[in-house]
Amino acid sequence: MSAITTSKLKSFLTSINRQELENLVLELYSLPAVKDAVNLRLNPNFTDEMVNQYEKKLAKVLMPANLERMSMSAAKEILSEVKGVSGISPRVAAEVYLYAAECACDFTETFGDMEASFYRDLSAFYRAAVDMAEKNGEVKEELWDRFHALNESFESMGWGMDEVVDPEFD
Repeated sequence: MSAITTSKLKSFLTSINRQELENLVLELYSLPAVKDAVNLRLNPNFTDEMVNQYEKKLAKVLMPANLERMSMSAAKEILSEVKGVSGISPRVAAEVYLYAAECACDFTETFGDMEASFYRDLSAFYRAAVDMAEKNGEVKEELWDRFHALNESFESMGWGMDEVVDPEFD
């Protein structure tokens, strides 16, 4: 099944009355990605709330009280959710990915060495944050201290993490 085209959607929207349009928008608003996109556009304070919300979710899975509950796969799902939010700014995305890398780094500093896949995921979180920040010089500048602190942690970590370090943040 293929998605409808933009022109078909426009045609449909012009064919329904205001009440039907309102109902459709409200129904779509119940979907988390749509709700986030609308709030990003209409609520100036929502960006900070969104970062906070995702950071809480990430802390729960990357720095749980119980070592057994740490889940990189759950963290990756949360980060995929972030990427899927329409209208999310590069700063918000970079900040959330960077926070995931910071949590994973804190986890390994607290609980010791992990398996190689853990470090690959940690590297991916960090690289994604760097790539997003590099798209906007202002974002890169805002987050420089946090990137620098992670670089310092990586250099003493082992498992090839010193090779992940971005020299721009040294």
